[in-house]
Amino acid sequence: MQKKLIAVFTLAFASITFSQTEILNENFQSGVPTNWEFIDVDQQIPNAAVSEYTTAWIVKPDPADTSNKTISSTSYYNPIGQANKWLITPQLTLGAYGNYLKFKAKSFDPSYPDNYKILISTGNLITDFQDTIALVVQETPYWIDREFVLDSAFNGQAVFIAFVNTTNDGYALYLDDIVVRKDDPLSVSKPTIASVQISPNPTSQYLNISSEQMVTDYQIVSTDGKVIQKSSLENTQQVDVSLLQEGVYFIRLHVNKHYTTQKFIKK
Repeated sequence: MQKKLIAVFTLAFASITFSQTEILNENFQSGVPTNWEFIDVDQQIPNAAVSEYTTAWIVKPDPADTSNKTISSTSYYNPIGQANKWLITPQLTLGAYGNYLKFKAKSFDPSYPDNYKILISTGNLITDFQDTIALVVQETPYWIDREFVLDSAFNGQAVFIAFVNTTNDGYALYLDDIVVRKDDPLSVSKPTIASVQISPNPTSQYLNISSEQMVTDYQIVSTDGKVIQKSSLENTQQVDVSLLQEGVYFIRLHVNKHYTTQKFIKK
């Protein structure tokens, strides 16, 4: 079922990897291992068009290549609602340095692209997950490789990683080839744009933006993937956040034909 076309935005990340020691490598070709966990927090009823989604996440063939199995989640509900569906990895013991998460992702329907967040914790209860690895807003309708360096605060610890579908009235999100590697001193994460800094952080009123290149516009996104503020920045490099409620947010900055996303705290 096709839905009304809307603009597609995505967070882009680029990386080069020279060596790796994998502690997780899952492609779901043999199903979902029993040590992965699904949690259906929203408990909403899938639309009849996606009735096969009987749990929070299911193994589903890639629509473009039915020989390839993926892990998938829906947010197409009857009645319309917002997803809150969790996929949690088995416990992983990270290395003393050089820990990375890599995976593939895509939205099924470009008309209704999917939002999701990725979190890390030393516990596997939903309330344990307080640290965000990344927030992806409106995933691409084609397979894209994504890679993130894991916070060094978790180096050497046993952790869980959670993928959470947070889309409001979307269709279907697909993930595949989830890999975590450790102790990788040769991996270099290269941004696609010049360095951008925001300050102060935390802030109560303004975010000042410092960049070697002009930042043309921004979006402020909540932790559940909602764009709650956006504007042009062509005449200023300062963002007024005084009307936001206290909490954690992401600011998505458009610079040199690319986007970069940073987390900040409104106090």
